[in-house]
Amino acid sequence: MPESPFPLRYLWTWDHCTNWVLDDPGLVNFGWDNRYLKRTETFIKDYRRLIDHCRALGINGIVIWGFLRADHGGIDAAKEIVDYANERGVGIFPGVGTGSYGGFFYEGEHPYNASTWLKLHPELRTLNTDGALDADGGKPMEHFCPAKPENIKWLKEGIRWLFDTFDIAGVNLENGDLSVSHTPEAKAARAALQSDEPDAYKDQLLSYQPVLEEIRELLDEKMITYATYTGFLPKKAKLEGQGAAMSSECPLFATRLPEKSIAQWTITEMLRKDPLPLSAWLDEGEPDEVYDNPNWPRDLRPPTKRSAGLVHQGSECWHDTRYDVAVPYIKEACLRACRAGLEGMCIVGEVTSRHIPCALNYLAFSHFTRFPADSLRAFGQKTLAGEVGDEDRAVRFVEILAGAYDGLVSDKDRHDAALLAKQAHRDIANGRNVEQSRYWLWLEAMATGRTERFTSSFF
Repeated sequence: MPESPFPLRYLWTWDHCTNWVLDDPGLVNFGWDNRYLKRTETFIKDYRRLIDHCRALGINGIVIWGFLRADHGGIDAAKEIVDYANERGVGIFPGVGTGSYGGFFYEGEHPYNASTWLKLHPELRTLNTDGALDADGGKPMEHFCPAKPENIKWLKEGIRWLFDTFDIAGVNLENGDLSVSHTPEAKAARAALQSDEPDAYKDQLLSYQPVLEEIRELLDEKMITYATYTGFLPKKAKLEGQGAAMSSECPLFATRLPEKSIAQWTITEMLRKDPLPLSAWLDEGEPDEVYDNPNWPRDLRPPTKRSAGLVHQGSECWHDTRYDVAVPYIKEACLRACRAGLEGMCIVGEVTSRHIPCALNYLAFSHFTRFPADSLRAFGQKTLAGEVGDEDRAVRFVEILAGAYDGLVSDKDRHDAALLAKQAHRDIANGRNVEQSRYWLWLEAMATGRTERFTSSFF
């Protein structure tokens, strides 16, 4: 497989709604309520299947939030997944909460679980503006003050324990969605920074810094990403939610965190508000219109030395698009990120590739992280052909797909889709090309307006 301009190509997941095994009675398909309800063995099976898929597509990393839970096997199950991934050249990046989100051991009684820690030391919790315990501090999302010395020591010890215990490729840090601590210690620490940035970004620095400094010597060999929760457009940030803008022209974390750590920028809202139609990419891999975007001017690059981009399109985090085709967003994101010098790209990888729209998203991610300036036809010829039959059929697939996605299906598209679906039925009846046939049956349903996104898996 050709070398990619993105050394880091990874999928972001929550353990409880990563569904590659589809018959577990505890299966849920959303990521907001973070209980793990599936069987213990399903956790391992889900991630084995996802690891195998990543290996096949040249995707070299998986972020796992909920990596460690008592409910799905704790340390032993996590080690089994890491060993399986390492044998196949796929890195595992546990999600680590440096201000909330469970700490190092997401859920369960453990010294490096945040709830366990704060039960023993409730005085170390963050405070809200009126001085009461933070209302968001319930299990498992306990918030702890990033400026209290005891918490800083705990963070340093916890990250050492994690790397000493597991042969992981790195970690993905989050401090708690732009949360702010109002303890006396936090207020004093922010004042010492002598910055007019919003408090949330100061707390972000205070939260990530001790962890990154503790493992500074690992940054040459490990991929350590930290969530910025924002894009890198230099204007005032929208702290009420994920926005396209940084807190300032050059936020504190860009200059004070170790240079070899990787800022994970949320580029979701930096992409065009109205994406280019899929047909615009058929023959043009870099149309001028893609740069007509005030949220991402043509020459804008991030202020951090190392950067990765996270895209939410194609997940429930973006207008409930978990089951939707996100190919035009993925194509645009990979192109713009490459031109801006990012070294990593990430999409959400929770839904099985048995669901055809998500299979197409993963294939597009695999392709455009290797060939970001390719056209959609080139994607068909180089990558999709192996899934749907041959290059000619793959090109016809993307032509019909573009028309269906854009709402401009021609009579010829419908006619050809019907013929190809009929051939798919014959192939299945004869025990041939079953995997290919799934794509053609789905495409015909798309071309004739018959798809329903929750039942379009065709397996």
